[in-house]
Amino acid sequence: MKRIIVMALVFVLMLTLVMPFLVDEVSATGTNCTHQWLHIGEGDAYVYESYTTHSHYKTDVYRCVRCGARTSYLHQQPVAIENHSYGYIDLGHINPYKHEYEPVCNKCSFYANIITVTCYGPPCYAPQSIPVYEK
Repeated sequence: MKRIIVMALVFVLMLTLVMPFLVDEVSATGTNCTHQWLHIGEGDAYVYESYTTHSHYKTDVYRCVRCGARTSYLHQQPVAIENHSYGYIDLGHINPYKHEYEPVCNKCSFYANIITVTCYGPPCYAPQSIPVYEK
């Protein structure tokens, strides 16, 4: 019994010695951080507008000097309204002679209607006119 009490006291003593370091570490990197933001530059953000366009915004990017968290704030007005710049995701065969591709905007990640093309294979070669992204 005496041994259990001594072990419990040693455990409590060790916990009180180590706890301040753990609390400081958690509060510095967790949600308890009182952030000190440092402006580290500008970035770009793209917001979907319509089936054919998106808005291009500039952002101010900040990093917390204490915990390393990052945040960014959009400028009030867009820099430009731009057309989508599509790449295509290869969805594979839907039957022996048809292949599907899904257009996706490189900037705002808008997904357009799936394109079906005739494909004679095997082997199946992606049409050279379609820049294919990996899934």
